[in-house]
Amino acid sequence: MARTARQILHHHNKAVLSKNYKEIISDYAEDALLITPDGAFKGKRAIRDFLKNNFLKKMPNIKFIKASNNFLLIEEDTLLVRWSAESDIATISNGVDTFIFKDSKIWRQTGCFNIVSKK
Repeated sequence: MARTARQILHHHNKAVLSKNYKEIISDYAEDALLITPDGAFKGKRAIRDFLKNNFLKKMPNIKFIKASNNFLLIEEDTLLVRWSAESDIATISNGVDTFIFKDSKIWRQTGCFNIVSKK
């Protein structure tokens, strides 16, 4: 059964919060592409390595937080989300991601966020 964009995002966020890399990567297509200000990451291994060694390393114990500027828009196979998060050592107040889904997987993703140290 095909998953909706909302279901994929929910699963993806849950996996990110628990740092369950197997589940995170299960949401991506084999030929997925993630583009961030840190570069373009093609394929599951490159995306996993970026998340593990960069994003989640800089945001230990990440928690998504409610903010007045957060939003979620879904149109067909495309999702746009603005989000906020905090961790033990840093915050993100205006993260923006676009996801394009294909065959119940994340096929393309862009992410733009600024990690700000709490120190």
